[in-house]
Amino acid sequence: MKVTPKRFRTGCNSLIEDNEAMLSLDTTIAELKGLTQILFGFSANAPLLMLDHLLENTRALCATSALWVSDLTRS
Repeated sequence: MKVTPKRFRTGCNSLIEDNEAMLSLDTTIAELKGLTQILFGFSANAPLLMLDHLLENTRALCATSALWVSDLTRS
């Protein structure tokens, strides 16, 4: 599965691609945040800002794909 989040500050897109066990439509925002921290080298203390209405960490990607994730496809 591939997710392409858009960075708010720079407007650049980043590709996150992983197997179905790690990244799926049921993946929560908290899990995606952790995966982003691992892949791009952010420390756990560095906050990753998201739109205010997506800060509820229990929401899944399938519920937010139209709002935050610009490209959500199965590989």
